[in-house]
Amino acid sequence: MRKYLLDLYEIQKIDLEIRDFQSALDAIPNTLRQLEGRLTELQAKSGKVRENSGTALAEAQAMQNLVDEEGRKIRKWESRLNDIRNQREFQALNRETEGSRRANRDTEEKIHELLKSKDGMDQELASLQAQIEACQGQCREEEARVAQSSQGVTGTLEGHRERRAKLIPNVPAALYRKYAAIAARRLGLGLAQVVAGCCQGCNIKLPPQLYNILQRGDTIEQCPSCHRLVFWAQAVAEGAADADVQSATA
Repeated sequence: MRKYLLDLYEIQKIDLEIRDFQSALDAIPNTLRQLEGRLTELQAKSGKVRENSGTALAEAQAMQNLVDEEGRKIRKWESRLNDIRNQREFQALNRETEGSRRANRDTEEKIHELLKSKDGMDQELASLQAQIEACQGQCREEEARVAQSSQGVTGTLEGHRERRAKLIPNVPAALYRKYAAIAARRLGLGLAQVVAGCCQGCNIKLPPQLYNILQRGDTIEQCPSCHRLVFWAQAVAEGAADADVQSATA
């Protein structure tokens, strides 16, 4: 029974190492994900600024077409003014001509503001493009680092899983299922040491009779409080020492 306990203890150590390495593996791409998120934001903002710049240019061009069209009308009206002899007709056409001139001036001011706004957006677009290129470079560098780091951690995980797979058949199936069920409920800790009569999983003092049973190491018991499988730390230490001796003499 002590041998089963020792194998379970090793399995739990490996399980905890696998958990830690898996967490490390999951965390490796975090910086890359942040960079990719930043890149997406920059690209979206760049697309919006480019769209607004195009809209401003299109509006300015449409207004310029109107100004040009009105300019042709104004020149046509001005040529007619010289031929008009009727005072009332002259004043009416002159007022129309002046009104068109004022409208054109107002429109030209709007065109100027639109083009000025477009210039500002184009400068922002250039800045965004520089940031995008820099972020893309950072993403490529981080992708290389992630690939290298992930490869190392994945190799270590595979080694741990191979060790674990070799140990599991050494433990009776029913006992292993009980350990696995408890570990699933207890954050990976299905097995707890007992030191000075106290369960190290929940810090509860065990009944003296149960503590005496654990010290004999003939059975595998559960903590009456947290229900973890419990073992006397000294029993496992002695079992590990025996295993070292057997390995040295083999």
